[in-house]
Amino acid sequence: MLNLIAEIDKFKNLEEKDRTFFINDVSWEDYEKLLQELGDVSWCKVSYLDGLLEIMSPGRKHETIKELTSIIITTYCYDKDIECFPIGSTTLRNKELITGKEPDTSYAIETNKDLPDIAVEVNYSSGSIDDLEKYRRLGIPEVWIWNRNNQLEFYILEAKKYRKSQESKVLTPLKSDMVQKYVEIMQEKTPNTGKREFIKDINSF
Repeated sequence: MLNLIAEIDKFKNLEEKDRTFFINDVSWEDYEKLLQELGDVSWCKVSYLDGLLEIMSPGRKHETIKELTSIIITTYCYDKDIECFPIGSTTLRNKELITGKEPDTSYAIETNKDLPDIAVEVNYSSGSIDDLEKYRRLGIPEVWIWNRNNQLEFYILEAKKYRKSQESKVLTPLKSDMVQKYVEIMQEKTPNTGKREFIKDINSF
């Protein structure tokens, strides 16, 4: 683990694509030690499931999609007078369930809870097929995933399983295709242009 700490800065990423590497058979104690050693390092994300450690350095496009999605969430909540508490990429973990996850960003809605109501995961060029399993074990009510086809999908936790949904349950009646539409407009034009057009659209609800 000490060698990993010494080498990890080499994975800092300024490229368009994400960079990810995995380490098998990592104990929970070593996982927590790594989190402590990394401290406030912001350029890498660490997750853990049943002994498999994943470290990801997000690329520029990854970060852009995350930030623009955040604009959509906070704008919607402000316009609809919904209290929205940003939790960001705070590490969510449960020793008993052998699971740890750092979302790209996350929010508690209406009240400032310990766990977020919505977690956003940008997986268009990285990410693990086990991400939903991590969130399921942690009990996150809703997960938004940008998949490898660069499409946004909503997953709602019901009866301890996720189901795919076109509409958010936490921020009803916001739909995944609508969020995707305005994130794409903000990328193609400007963030302010997309934000203004989004506000006009949601005012018709």
